[in-house]
Amino acid sequence: MVLKAIELTVGADSDSDAAYEWYERQEQGAGRYFDRQLLHLLENIRMRPFSFPTSHAVFRKALMRKFPYAVYFQIFDEKIVVIAIIHGARNPRRVRDLLRREF
Repeated sequence: MVLKAIELTVGADSDSDAAYEWYERQEQGAGRYFDRQLLHLLENIRMRPFSFPTSHAVFRKALMRKFPYAVYFQIFDEKIVVIAIIHGARNPRRVRDLLRREF
């Protein structure tokens, strides 16, 4: 089995940075814990990308276990592209619009 590389868009990278900073401001070390949980989920996505449900037609959605965030991604022949990392409280209509704009 050939594992695909994972690439984060500029928007997804920005989402991750913003969440890290917010959690780190709440409690020292919480941002690092968020990053570790996100890296663990990204590795799960890389290992089993088709095990996650589709969302908004062409995207797949993976939920973080310890944080209220969803990772939206697309699978291509040569790589997996993470489009956005979005807080679960976001309005679904805004999520859809953001995903359409990003990709």
